[in-house]
Amino acid sequence: MKIWLDERERKDALFSRFVDSFLADSRGDEIKVYCVLLHLAGEQDAVGEITPQELAERLDITEKSVQRCLKTWEKRGLLRRSQTDASGESEVILTGGSAAVAAEAVPDGEAPEGLSEAEKMTEAVSEEVRTAGSMSGVKADLLPKGNTLSETLPTFVVGQETRKRTKDDEEFSDLVHEFSVFMSQPLTSLQLEHLTYLYGELDMGYELLHYLLELCVARSERSGKQKLESFRYFESIALSWHKRGIRDVVTARTEGQLFPKEYFEILRECGISTSGRTIRPYEEAFFTRWLYEYGYAMPMIKEAIRRSFKTKGDQSVSFEYIDGILSGWFKKGVRTLEDANREDETHRQSQQLKARSTSGSAAKSRQVNAFTDYDQRVYDYDALMQKLREAGRA
Repeated sequence: MKIWLDERERKDALFSRFVDSFLADSRGDEIKVYCVLLHLAGEQDAVGEITPQELAERLDITEKSVQRCLKTWEKRGLLRRSQTDASGESEVILTGGSAAVAAEAVPDGEAPEGLSEAEKMTEAVSEEVRTAGSMSGVKADLLPKGNTLSETLPTFVVGQETRKRTKDDEEFSDLVHEFSVFMSQPLTSLQLEHLTYLYGELDMGYELLHYLLELCVARSERSGKQKLESFRYFESIALSWHKRGIRDVVTARTEGQLFPKEYFEILRECGISTSGRTIRPYEEAFFTRWLYEYGYAMPMIKEAIRRSFKTKGDQSVSFEYIDGILSGWFKKGVRTLEDANREDETHRQSQQLKARSTSGSAAKSRQVNAFTDYDQRVYDYDALMQKLREAGRA
């Protein structure tokens, strides 16, 4: 891949224009790829040269990521690509990005002329991903507003037509690859089946699922994690969005608020005022676990909170204690209030049986042991005291 500068451009001018107009709303891989291309680009009769594979190794990213970045910059007008000979060798010409700069001037909410629907959606994704790194910047509703995971998971049935369609779908392949990168491991067969269902059967598409993945990863990074740890967490959000009629990125980023209403409902149930406050990171970790990892509905969480107050006192709230109750239920398969009541009754009967057994053993121990296994002497203490008094007077 040969790299040239447009004959009308200079490196310093291109770099200044890139920083002023493109840097703020670009992703990390895109910035790295463009900077290396600009560094290698030849001026006048000089030419730089590097293969996509070498560029990927140099930046420690995948070759597919390089190709996606090149495609992005081509769409935004910062470069042109063409095939130079029959061998398939291509050349990249870095331009001033005039088309993209013109697009920057388009008022918010209006699409630049000449962009396809997919390109418009890609621009919306880039805009929202840029703000996903800060707590105050995210406007999309990352988490479901409605039912929890246990209430929303459908039966994942993927038809043969969908399997055929996704098999050679380049965007679906890219999505699967991105999950492997962000999770630091390949998807399991079950996870792949569920992703196929979301992509093909529910027709959520690449842009929306990619956007949601980026938001989930950004949220994980703010919590100090370096990867997406729970595919189930991602899929619960996707299913909730679909149920609420969210079909594109534009709708996703305008529907709802930063945290779901259940988070604030939990705080109020714990006696904590929600006026003028947001959810703190350690609270988010607990609430996310209860709602999406354990999959409990609000009645179960409220019951755990009630039991916590009953044990710890009305003036004390302990998320650790509540988590202990819910994790215990989760391990025992307790899913409803009826299950919890049955578990309580089983525990009560077990405790009574244990108490009777302990009481019987203690009584038997008191009746016959090393100190009582002989005839006891009987003393008349009043007579003894009388003898002592008489002896004293004498």
